[in-house]
Amino acid sequence: MSNLDFIIHSLNIANVSIDNVIKSCDTLTYFLSTNISTQTCPCCGHHTSYVHDYRTQKIKDLPIHRLKVSLVIKKRRYVCHHCGKKFYEFLPFIQKYKRVTDRLRQSVFIDLHEPYTMKNIASKHSVSTFFVQQVLDEMSIPIESPNNIIAIDEFKGNADGEKFQTIITDPVNKKVLNILPDRHKLHIDKYFNSIPNKQNIRYVVMDMWKPYYDLAKQHFKNATIIIDRYHFVRQVVWAVENVRKRVQRKLSKEDRKFFKHSKKLLLKSKANLTIDELDNLYVMFTYSEDLRLAYDLKHIFYDILKKRNKQEVKESLINYIEMLKDSKLKEFRECIRAFSNWLDPIANGIVETYNNAYTEGKNNKTKVLKRISYGIRTFKNLQKRILLINKNLHFQDI
Repeated sequence: MSNLDFIIHSLNIANVSIDNVIKSCDTLTYFLSTNISTQTCPCCGHHTSYVHDYRTQKIKDLPIHRLKVSLVIKKRRYVCHHCGKKFYEFLPFIQKYKRVTDRLRQSVFIDLHEPYTMKNIASKHSVSTFFVQQVLDEMSIPIESPNNIIAIDEFKGNADGEKFQTIITDPVNKKVLNILPDRHKLHIDKYFNSIPNKQNIRYVVMDMWKPYYDLAKQHFKNATIIIDRYHFVRQVVWAVENVRKRVQRKLSKEDRKFFKHSKKLLLKSKANLTIDELDNLYVMFTYSEDLRLAYDLKHIFYDILKKRNKQEVKESLINYIEMLKDSKLKEFRECIRAFSNWLDPIANGIVETYNNAYTEGKNNKTKVLKRISYGIRTFKNLQKRILLINKNLHFQDI
């Protein structure tokens, strides 16, 4: 294989000849020409091999060893003797009216699936950020419909003047279904209306945000609404922590250090504590009866989490609310309010196995993208990047 044949093979460009190669300090320029062939007229469909004239076109290609690559092609313009139409020959490695090869566009497309900044992608491919943006703008990303479950949550996107955006996922099949521009009823209602076969939705997982609940009840008549377990368990954990902080503030400097270093003991189950840890826990209780009571209330709640009969769970929660009221601990007031207002969906969250863990994981991935990008200002870009990062799309699909 000659050197020129090897270059053609490495460039993976068929039906071309290399006339010359020029290397500068940062650029490789290949001068290419094609062979005369029979072309099909785009106007009338007749075949022709008559050459009208030649034009030179410069095309960007993928960098090689960090060198920019330019392809200078001597293109033929054919003429159809049947209808008189003049047209350029077809080149399989570049789209019409484009000045970059398909594989360069495809490589940019692939990198947009990763949490890279637009600037980094542009630098890697020796193109402008405007070109990367252009590739992103040309994408039409398909929006999937849910099967029988959806999970909904908000995240802090700060795009187009809205602080929060909404993410819709399928936590069972591990899919990000859509990103909405805010968490207002208008856009959520519009999205729910677009879902086909809404009667097939059996479960809706959410946090304790009233607009989500109202719209889910309105659109999904057959669905069981589930409050994500993390959002109601943390209410109890926060209450215990706030009791500890209140007690701790009244102690001496040394005792405050002891309380702070031992705070994790309040969050662990007694069954998982060592003998020394149990001793330290009981020492903490000698400082405050409120702390002991808060710890006991936490474990009573954890026992409720083990139940699997919904009616039994609801009755236990009602009794638990009364215990919290009788305790007169101000730190548990938010728990009382939350459990009273969301009794049924919280009971569903205890009995059912579905949760928002997958959704929260995707929100963390979005945080990484935002952090390295120093924020994404437009919602359109934010939506596309999140969907691309979480979908396995092929170049031909867009």
